[in-house]
Amino acid sequence: MKKTPELFSIFIVYLLTVPTNVMCLGAFTEAWLKNFDMSRYQLALLYLLSTVTVFLAMTFFKYVGTTKKAFLLLSIITLILVLIPHNIALLFLFFFLFQWLGQGCLVGQCRCRLFAITPTSHYGRVVGFLEAMGTCAVFLCPFLLLILIHKCSWQMTLCLLSLIYMGAAFLFKLPTQVDITASYQIYKDVKFWLANFIIYLPVMLISGLFFHLEGICKAYDIPIQFWEHVSQIQVPGIIVGQIIFGYLWCNRLKNVVLFVVTLIISQVAWLMNFLHFNEITCITCGIIGWSLFGVLVNAFWSFLYRKQPLLINESIKASVGFGFLANAIGPICLCAFV
Repeated sequence: MKKTPELFSIFIVYLLTVPTNVMCLGAFTEAWLKNFDMSRYQLALLYLLSTVTVFLAMTFFKYVGTTKKAFLLLSIITLILVLIPHNIALLFLFFFLFQWLGQGCLVGQCRCRLFAITPTSHYGRVVGFLEAMGTCAVFLCPFLLLILIHKCSWQMTLCLLSLIYMGAAFLFKLPTQVDITASYQIYKDVKFWLANFIIYLPVMLISGLFFHLEGICKAYDIPIQFWEHVSQIQVPGIIVGQIIFGYLWCNRLKNVVLFVVTLIISQVAWLMNFLHFNEITCITCGIIGWSLFGVLVNAFWSFLYRKQPLLINESIKASVGFGFLANAIGPICLCAFV
């Protein structure tokens, strides 16, 4: 493939988004609850409010300025975080900045560039490998961050991440303008809203689980070692599942309907599992749901707007905002089960 060097750069930049992923941040939930003397509901609400603020800010800013300038400005501001007193305002700002940088700007550009340079015949396969790599990183990154914080302090770790993001702004091809007409068409399309809700079901459910993992263990009397056992099975399963579903993907109605219906059934079963907890159901539905999400969140838009190709790129970017909203809705919803 002639675009291999650029494809490799997309994979590398995609790794930079991992520290801002809610499943990675969930490793620090208990520390935040203790340090800020907050309830789980208050912390989840703070995360939700910061994310909604990001969504509104991104929607507004893309019409009045360039992404590269915004990205650089946000990266510089994160350096100032180390000087702010350790309080709730700092935590809100941390959530706000890193959601915008990682889950907003970088994730969106990785997906758009991937679609732009990958031939249709290889797209599903490339998406499968990209998401599989991301899954590996999401489960490894918390350990690396904890090591850095322990060795270098959280201030130095934050500075390092900020400098890395600034470097990404210079090296990666961030857009300078937005197609306002296409953006308007996307947001008034009911199919787009419904598709996002379905695709992000696994994110809403599993992000909440990771954010409240220890609380759920206490509420349901589940040993924390159980989730270690689940991860040892589930992570390889998700990685293999993403690659397999990537290979099976094609823009045909029967194929897409099968993917969507399977995802919905798996997530309904996963949620119902909280009424009568079963280990096999938990593992299986988690693997299926997360594997299908990884493929659909990238590839579904080329099917949905196959007769309107000008809307595909904008729908990919717009869906990113719904992604980190789903990340924030999950923790607040799962409070009901803790």
